[in-house]
Amino acid sequence: MEINQEITYEEIINKNPSVQWGGCWRPPDCESQTRFALMIPYRDRAVQLRVLLGHLHWLLQRQLLNYCIFVIEQTSDAPFNRALLFNAGFVVALNTTQYGYESVNPIENKKENISREKDSLELKGLRKSDITSTPPVKRPVQPNCLILHDVDMLPEDDRNIYRCGEQPRHLAVAVEKHRYRLPYPGYFGGVCSLTPRVFADINGASNKYFGWGGEGLSFSTLSFSIAMHFHTYINYSFLGIGKKFENLSILTPRIGEFHTVLSLEKINQNNNCSIFL
Repeated sequence: MEINQEITYEEIINKNPSVQWGGCWRPPDCESQTRFALMIPYRDRAVQLRVLLGHLHWLLQRQLLNYCIFVIEQTSDAPFNRALLFNAGFVVALNTTQYGYESVNPIENKKENISREKDSLELKGLRKSDITSTPPVKRPVQPNCLILHDVDMLPEDDRNIYRCGEQPRHLAVAVEKHRYRLPYPGYFGGVCSLTPRVFADINGASNKYFGWGGEGLSFSTLSFSIAMHFHTYINYSFLGIGKKFENLSILTPRIGEFHTVLSLEKINQNNNCSIFL
């Protein structure tokens, strides 16, 4: 496919006037049932990032998706940690207000949380009047589909539908540099989708892998099935073009919501996931 390496952020903005602050867009004439958080781990790949963002906004809008794009940048000199950046994006995406708010009864919300945790505890001493008389509170609406997307993976066909299912879904099953076939059994890298529930159940991506490779394979060794769909239009081009450093802090948030990883050392003991922002 033809790739415009000279595309600028100004051109991307002009081509996408309806994209909101934070890199978000929703269909104006219909209601999408799925709220996508597309996360891109990034460092020193300015050309690839511009090409990918220009292409993704076009593709996701063509598919009428309600989405936000999160570019998570590692600024430290430590070896690149792709999985850690995905964990950072997950934390940011769950706490963003870009998807709006919903009214929730505090007591019903507490019941829901207990159910989600599969806890055997029972709410005792609650009366129906307690529930009906408690004023609702507003909480941010959270995404219900995560797309983990490498910056150098460019979808070649808009019929490659971005979506989530009950099982994690590997999207980049046919990549140009691998001759459009899986490079090895268990490969789960490039682009994949899964629900926030699954991401939380597996405790996120492993932070132990520094440099490229490894964390994708570790996903496939976990106790869940991975859906793979092979078709001629589920192909990806590899953006193996020269890297160029560019400071993302100067970029407009109209393109995507940019966050910087300031530290790799702060660890949250509750879920073994780094605190990033």
